[in-house]
Amino acid sequence: MAGLIILAGTSRTLEEVILNKNEDSIKQLEASQQEIALKHVQELQYKFDGISGMTVDMAQQTILFGSVYAWYFKEMNQHPIKDYVSRSKKPIFALQGDKDVQVSIEKDFNRYREILKDHPDVTFKLYPGLNHMFMKAVFGTLKDIWDEYNIPQSVDRNVLDDIAKWILSK
Repeated sequence: MAGLIILAGTSRTLEEVILNKNEDSIKQLEASQQEIALKHVQELQYKFDGISGMTVDMAQQTILFGSVYAWYFKEMNQHPIKDYVSRSKKPIFALQGDKDVQVSIEKDFNRYREILKDHPDVTFKLYPGLNHMFMKAVFGTLKDIWDEYNIPQSVDRNVLDDIAKWILSK
């Protein structure tokens, strides 16, 4: 591997991201719906809290939601990206759209800045007006994200050009 490109990434656990997105979504609901939704988030938190105490066999047999097994989270948590990138001596390019509602500038992009502040070869770039897919943000809200993702678009040309230039410079 010659380097690492982080596209709208996070150093948080998937559990943290999911719970934060659910909390953000609840804020967009009417007050009457918030209490019901909050109970669902608390149930999900309870399930996430139990993962670390599960054996591998238990995790492989426990469905958390939909068709997602606890094992997916248990295994992923054994390889924290934060540890990996902080030890890496390879060049790193971290990119994110500033209208991304899946990951945040504060909790994700800036956290990478902190984690990698002493890295010898890291580049960070925020793209104005782009969403998580590096396409033009149309709605820019979590509640409308699936409608936005279904609008036919292409990845912003500047993102592709910057990635190509970065790769060719290494």
